Amino acid sequence: MNTLFDMLTVVYKYKKLYERRCQPIVREYDLRVADIDILYYVAHSGPKNLSKDIVDMGMSKANVSKSVEHLRKKGLVELTEDKEDRRCVHIELTSEAHTVIKEAVKIRRELGQCLLKGVGEADREAVFRVLRQINENMAQELAHSETNRSS
Repeated sequence: MNTLFDMLTVVYKYKKLYERRCQPIVREYDLRVADIDILYYVAHSGPKNLSKDIVDMGMSKANVSKSVEHLRKKGLVELTEDKEDRRCVHIELTSEAHTVIKEAVKIRRELGQCLLKGVGEADREAVFRVLRQINENMAQELAHSETNRSS
């Protein structure tokens, strides 16, 4: 693997494998993978401002809104308006969401173990270091392109 195309292929395969592994949750709870991702994200980062923070997951605002409304109807999240800024809506998990989240955590843990099978500790640390740098580079580029877009 020595090209950007190869790296993108890895990302695509990960997404496909992750979506397959999520299918039992999708079927049992009548959720989409995006719904599961939002629950997982909120569980691991605390109550979030719907319009700002969750969109950072890389989903469009429309898809986030659709998923959050579906989760609300299923009783998995509660939405509250910000007292200071009525345009902001905060999302919080209900107790019913924790069963789904436990299953999502298990799937992610098992998938991580599968992906890193046979990879030594030093190589794992190197991979994570490189991924952190790539993530930082992408965040900077997104911020830069967002600044140029609004100018």
